[in-house]
Amino acid sequence: MSVVFTKIELPPKYYLAHFHELKSVLLKQYGDFFEGPHHQFIADFDNLSEDGQCLYLRLMNRKGKFFFKDSLKYSEITSINNALDELKAKQFVSDLSDNDWQDLLHFLPKTRLTDLALSNNLEFKKSWSRERIKEVVLDIPFTQCSDIVVQGRREELSYLLFLFFGKIQDNLSLYTLRDLGIRKTNEQKKNFKPRFESREEALANYFYAKLGQNAENTFDINSWPEALNLESQHLREEILLRLADEQKKAQNLQVALNTLKYTKFHPGREKRIRLLYDLDQKEEALNELNRVFEDPYSDVEYLFAEDFLARKFQKKRRSILTETLRNARKVSIDESYFRQPEAGVQDYFKEQGIASFHVENYLWNCLFGLLFWEELFESDKSSLHNEFERRPQDLNSVRFYELHEKEIIEKLEILSKEYILAKIEQKKDIPNGVFGWHEIISEQISLFLDHANLQSVREVLLYLTKDFNNRNTGFPDLMAIVDGIVKFYEVKAEGDVLKQNQLSRMINLQKAGFHVEVLQVEYVFNPDQLYVVVDIETTGGSLPYHRITELGAVKVRNGKVIDKFQTLVNPERRISREIESLTGISNAMVKDAPKFAEVAEAFSEFTRNAIFVAHNVSFDYSFIQAEFERLDERFTRPYICTKAGMRKHYPGLESYGLKKLTTHFGISLETHHRALCDAEAAAGLLHLIIEKRSGKNSSVKS
Repeated sequence: MSVVFTKIELPPKYYLAHFHELKSVLLKQYGDFFEGPHHQFIADFDNLSEDGQCLYLRLMNRKGKFFFKDSLKYSEITSINNALDELKAKQFVSDLSDNDWQDLLHFLPKTRLTDLALSNNLEFKKSWSRERIKEVVLDIPFTQCSDIVVQGRREELSYLLFLFFGKIQDNLSLYTLRDLGIRKTNEQKKNFKPRFESREEALANYFYAKLGQNAENTFDINSWPEALNLESQHLREEILLRLADEQKKAQNLQVALNTLKYTKFHPGREKRIRLLYDLDQKEEALNELNRVFEDPYSDVEYLFAEDFLARKFQKKRRSILTETLRNARKVSIDESYFRQPEAGVQDYFKEQGIASFHVENYLWNCLFGLLFWEELFESDKSSLHNEFERRPQDLNSVRFYELHEKEIIEKLEILSKEYILAKIEQKKDIPNGVFGWHEIISEQISLFLDHANLQSVREVLLYLTKDFNNRNTGFPDLMAIVDGIVKFYEVKAEGDVLKQNQLSRMINLQKAGFHVEVLQVEYVFNPDQLYVVVDIETTGGSLPYHRITELGAVKVRNGKVIDKFQTLVNPERRISREIESLTGISNAMVKDAPKFAEVAEAFSEFTRNAIFVAHNVSFDYSFIQAEFERLDERFTRPYICTKAGMRKHYPGLESYGLKKLTTHFGISLETHHRALCDAEAAAGLLHLIIEKRSGKNSSVKS
C-alpha cells in the first residue's frame, strides 16, 4: 500500500482571508457582545491598508508580542516600513516603553543580553547563565533596543478571538491547519449558534478564562463577577481549587479552607470536608456532609460522602474502596506482564478459552456517540458553536438530556446491533469529541451486543445522557464473554488503588444487570510462560524510512526452544553497502524474498499468546509494529528486553551489548547480525534472566 501526499500551497494573504472569515462570523453572531473598544478595533482594522492589515495579522500569528524589525520580511507586503508607520498611528504596534522592559528581558536571547552588557561596560562573565546576565542589564535604558517593535491592542483582539473559540486563543492556526487538510472540521452541522446568551455572560466567561491563565492576579474573590453559565462556573471552580491547593502546600490551612467555601462542585466540597475534619472542626464537616447527601453534585461525590461518614463518624475500619479491593479475586500472572496487567489477564483468559477485550471507557463512549450522533453533532440544538469544535458544550451538564429528551428516548427504543453497525459505516473516521475510531470497533460492538441484555445497555446509556461529563470515565478495563454472558473486569495490580469513579461505574453497571468484578493481579514466576525471542535486520536504524530485511525468532517454554521462525524479507528499497557489510545481507539476496505483507500473518501467528522478547526490544518491536501499520493492521504483544533484564539481574558488567554478553557468559553467537542467530543468542540471555527470577543458580559463568 502506498500513500501519496499532495503538497497544498496557501495563497500569500491567507491570514487576511482567515481574519475576514472570522470577522464576518463575529459581526453576525457576536456583535451584541462587543463593548466600545471592540467595535473600535474592528473599525480601525478596516481602515488600514491591505499591507497594514497583513502585517498586523502576521505579527498576531507569530509567538509573543516582541519582534525584531529586521525579521519582518513578507513577500505579500509591499513596504514593511510604511505598514509599520500605519500600524503605529492606530496603536496596533508601538515602540518599546519602560513598561515593556521586564517582559522584553524574557524575550531577548542570551547573545543580545551579552551585547547589552558589553556595550554598557557592565561586569559579567560569558559563562554565566542567561538569567544571571538578565539581572545585570536590568537597569539599563530600554531605548537601547530601538530595533524592536511591540504588538498592540492585544486585549481587544484576545476578547474577539475568545468569543469565537470559547477559550484564550492568540492566533488563527486552526484555519491554517484546516486549509492544509491537517485539521478536519465539522461538516455535519450547518448552523452554528452563539455560545453566549448575553454580553454579561460572555464577559464573565472571558474574565475567568483569563484569570485561569494567570493565577497570580487573583484579586479579591468577592470582587469576581458572577459566573452566569456552567462553563464559567467550572472555570471559576478550577481556579479556586488551584488557589486552595497552593495555600494548603504553604500551610495556610485556614486561608485554604476559606477559599474552598466558595466551591460548589466535586471535588471542592470533598476537599473542604476533609480539611474541616483535619482542623478538628468535625461538626461543620458533618454539616457539609449532610449538604452533600441532600444535593450531591455527582454519584462520585455521594459515594465519597457515604464512605467518609462511615469511616470518620461511624468508625468503620476500612473504606468502601479498600474493602472492595481487599475482597477481590486474586489472579496470578507472570511478572513479565509488569506494567501491563490487563494484557496478562487477557492471556490468562485466553488459556481458558475465554475471549476478552480491553474496552475501559471506550465501549460505552463509543456506543453513546454512535447512538446519539445526530443529537450530538448535527442537531440545531447541539451546543457546537463553530466548525472547529468537536465536543458539544451541553455534555458538560445535565442540559444534553433536557435539550434532547424526546429524541433520546426514541433512540434508546431503536437501539440494536444492526443500527449501531450501520452508523459506524455511515460516520466512520469522522472526527468527534466523544470517542476515537478504532479498527476493531465493529468486532467489539458486535460481540458485546450479541451477548448483552439490550435493556441493560439502554439503562447505562440513559444514565450517561443525564450527566455525561461526570459519568463517562472509570468503566472497567476488560470485557469478556463467559459462557455466553458479558462480564466486566476492573484489573488492579499490586499497589494499585480503586478510585471513587471506578467503584461508582461498577455500581451503576451492576444496577443495570451486568456482572462486574475486580481482579487483583499477583505477579509470580510462571515456568510455563511462553516467550518468542525475536531479532530483525534492517536497511538502517530509523523509522519510517528504513525497512526490515530479515526476521528471526525462537519460541521458548520452560527454558527450551520449541520452535523457530526465519525468513529474509524484501524491504522494497535498496540496502546500502555499509549495511550489507554489517549484516551480510545483499540486495541480490532479498530480491526474490517475500515482502513483509506475505509473511505478516505467519509471524503474527508464531508470536500469538507469547511475550515478545528482544535485545533492545524497542528497536525490534517498533519496526515490526510499523510494518503491520503499513498493512492497516495492529500488532500488540506484551514485551520485555533482555538488555534491561541483564542489567537488572547481572549488574556491574563492562558492556551489555549482545556480542559482549554472549562472550562473557559463553553463549554461542556464530553469525552476529543475522536474525535467527541473534535471536537464539538472546534466548540464551533470557534463560539466564529466568534462572535469576526463579531463584535457581546459573550454571553459566558470571
